Amino acid sequence: AGSVYGLFHMAHLCEQEPTLRDQRDSYLRAGVLAMSRVYRNLGTPPGTTPEEGFVTFLEGKKGIKSNSGSPALTLLGFLMRPAPEDVEDEILRAGVWRDGDELIMEGLAKTLLRMIDDEGKVYRYWREALEGKGVIKEPLYFPGEAMLALAKYYERTGDKIWLDGAKAIGRRQISHAKKPWVVPDHWVMQALDLLDLAAPDEGEWRDGAYAMGRRYVREQFPPQKPPFADYKGAYRRIQEIPRTTRAASRGEAIGGVVRIAWR
Repeated sequence: AGSVYGLFHMAHLCEQEPTLRDQRDSYLRAGVLAMSRVYRNLGTPPGTTPEEGFVTFLEGKKGIKSNSGSPALTLLGFLMRPAPEDVEDEILRAGVWRDGDELIMEGLAKTLLRMIDDEGKVYRYWREALEGKGVIKEPLYFPGEAMLALAKYYERTGDKIWLDGAKAIGRRQISHAKKPWVVPDHWVMQALDLLDLAAPDEGEWRDGAYAMGRRYVREQFPPQKPPFADYKGAYRRIQEIPRTTRAASRGEAIGGVVRIAWR
C-alpha cells in the first residue's frame, strides 16, 4: 500500500518538475498495476458487516486481520491519484479510477476514525479497536500515517469529522514528542503542515511542527560535523552509519515544516 502511494506521489511530482515530466505515465502505469492487488485485498474488517460501511486492507496468513497502517496508506494512495481528466492516455485514464472508489475512500477513513482511542492514540489492530479498552502501546508509524490520510481526506471532502480525527492524533503526537528520547515521526510532521493549512489560527500545529523540526536538524550533518564528506545531508545515528531511508523520510518531514514557515 505504501509503495502504491509512492508511485502516485512520483507521478504527481513529475507534473511539477520539467525534467521528470516525460516519466509521469511510467509511474502511473506502475501505480495502476499495483492497485489491482490493493483492490483484491480490500474488504470489511473482521467482526463487522458491509452495511456498517467500514473498509480496510485485509491481510494475514493465519487468519484475516487488519491494522491501522495499511488502510491509512491505502487511502493515501487513492487520494494521490490524478483525476481522470488529467490523464491523456486513454488506457491509463480508464485504470486510474474505478466506479465505487468514493465509497471505498469513505470506508477507509471511517475505519481510521474507529481506530483512534479517547486520548488520540491509534490502535495497531482492528480487534483492539473493537475491544475499546484504550491503546496500551502505540505502533511506531501508523498514527502518523492515519493522521496524514485523514488530513488529506479532509482536503478532498471538506467534512470536519476527518479533520477532527487528524487533530486528535496530532495533539497526542505533539505531547508525546516532547518526552525525552522520543524521535518525532515524519508522517506526523507532514500532517501538521496540512493541519496548519486548514486551521492557521490554531498555533499549536505550527509550534508543534517547529519543535519537531528543530529536533531533527540538530542531528543532521551539518550542524553535526560529518566524519566523511558524503555524509552531508544525512542524519547522525548511534553506532550505525547513516541510511538513505532516514534522510529521505526526514527530508519529507522538514519539507512540511518549511511549507509552514513559508506561509
